[in-house]
Amino acid sequence: MNWIIRKSGEIVIDFVPPSAFMDWLIEQTPTILNWVDPYSDRRLDSHAQQAVLQLLQALRQEVEEEICQHYRTRTKLPQDPAIRQTVLNQLVTQTLEKQPHWQWLQALESILLLALSENLSVDCIGD
Repeated sequence: MNWIIRKSGEIVIDFVPPSAFMDWLIEQTPTILNWVDPYSDRRLDSHAQQAVLQLLQALRQEVEEEICQHYRTRTKLPQDPAIRQTVLNQLVTQTLEKQPHWQWLQALESILLLALSENLSVDCIGD
């Protein structure tokens, strides 16, 4: 699936994540299919862009919290709350950077934020 971002009809960004990412995204957030169909073309208006962005942000927060909870229960952490939070943040960041889909998720979030802030059109072109 291609995510084509346009300004005044001109292509600004042509984002083509791997199909494995889209499969993972749909598996993690099936409600995204209300807005994006990997097998057909669809233009996302600002409402749809916002809805998809919220789904992506919720997924990101959920994944971050799962990893954080994993480290809270399985790792001896410092007692000082500020230091403990800093260590947890570092562990979560390091773990996420190793996740194959994490960078694609961040990129798609950024693209949708840009589209919303600049009033750009988003076309999702299915396979």
